[in-house]
Amino acid sequence: MNRQSSETVAARRQLQKIEAEIRNCTRAIASDGLTSFLRTRMGSEAAELETQHRDLTEKLAASEPDHSCSIVTSCQGFFCPSRVNLCIT
Repeated sequence: MNRQSSETVAARRQLQKIEAEIRNCTRAIASDGLTSFLRTRMGSEAAELETQHRDLTEKLAASEPDHSCSIVTSCQGFFCPSRVNLCIT
């Protein structure tokens, strides 16, 4: 496997990890057990994760020139909008 391929695989794994963390934040915010302060902190964390997700998705799309990509707006949990690349191979 060449270096670019291994970096792409690592980036895709990182995207999956970020998506799981966003889901965890969303679930925590939706639960009744958090104080207002903790909900705010979780919201800030989720917003940062959304930014990381967008940046990494854009980086992946740029590294795969053999794909035809477009950016669409999507919504994950309580945090919107984020931009997601849809690639057609």
